[in-house]
Amino acid sequence: MAGLDPPPDAIVSSPYLRARQTAVAARVGLVGEIELDEALVPDAPPAGVWELLARLSYRRHVVLVAHEPILSSACALLLGKPVSGLSRAEILSMRNMGGSLGHGGDFALRFRG
Repeated sequence: MAGLDPPPDAIVSSPYLRARQTAVAARVGLVGEIELDEALVPDAPPAGVWELLARLSYRRHVVLVAHEPILSSACALLLGKPVSGLSRAEILSMRNMGGSLGHGGDFALRFRG
């Protein structure tokens, strides 16, 4: 996390214990608090993640820490195409390609690993 460019300026985590622990470990170099949001619990509707990101659109680099199936569902909504489920501890990076935040078309997959 410390080597990401630009470095994260916000980390938002599911309120579940394991996600909060991961968010604290990922916090290297972040000034500020880790925000908890119910939109990142596993069974939440993916539109909640879209609303969360819209609320944080003034941020340059937001890191979300959560569980499946909410992450792959939210990624599919944002990318406008299916995204297979993420594996345990997998990282997926997307980039807002500019313009207003919308469903599909504004985001591109940067890497998955």
